[in-house]
Amino acid sequence: MVLISLLLILSVLFYIHSFKKFHDLIAELSPKWVNRKGSLSFFYEGMPRWGDPNVGVAVIALAFGSKWKTLDNAEVNKYAKRIQLLLPFSIVLFAILILRSAFYAN
Repeated sequence: MVLISLLLILSVLFYIHSFKKFHDLIAELSPKWVNRKGSLSFFYEGMPRWGDPNVGVAVIALAFGSKWKTLDNAEVNKYAKRIQLLLPFSIVLFAILILRSAFYAN
């Protein structure tokens, strides 16, 4: 269980790094793709732009979509692939951790 927890922590840290770098590259190359504002975006005014959930959903949709391939940038490709790998991996590790702790909670 300690190994799974450590893997989860590391995968989440790498995911956050990749997410931020991918957002920064997309915001630099094509800002209209990630400039999203929702009705509750004023709650996130003091945070970095990538901290807004509306922007986060747009970045994840871009990473799992095919729109980013039109940018023809090696860095964008690298971080999109990392997000595509790390997000499902982290979700699976989190589910395993929750299920193990639920069944062995004695």
